[in-house]
Amino acid sequence: MNRSTIAVVGGALWLLAGSAIAVPLEQQVEAVAAHLQGVMDTSAQAIANPKAANVQMTTCHVRVVDAGQPATLFLYQEQSLAERLDKPYRQRFLQLSPSRYSQTVQSRSFRPANLAAWAGFCNKPE
Repeated sequence: MNRSTIAVVGGALWLLAGSAIAVPLEQQVEAVAAHLQGVMDTSAQAIANPKAANVQMTTCHVRVVDAGQPATLFLYQEQSLAERLDKPYRQRFLQLSPSRYSQTVQSRSFRPANLAAWAGFCNKPE
């Protein structure tokens, strides 16, 4: 007998080690966004290997008026060295949406035109 596990991810039910339970793409977009948002860093690697850089990646939700598809979400993401958080070396907007061509979540990235204006965006009051 094949055993499966049911898990809740981002409010959606999934059947693991078997076929997936159908989850609306809108919920899948929200689940992907929830996993990406927050602050992540490489401090553990930097402690274990002094030659490794301690990098921090911060991702937060961006409200966009008239985003096109109703299920489209936008995130802002920046990466910085931990000792220079005010000077990110990579900044992007991420657009997450249901794919029009398949039952998948589509991700697109865009580089802001004025990088300095967006630095530290996720730490600013809403």
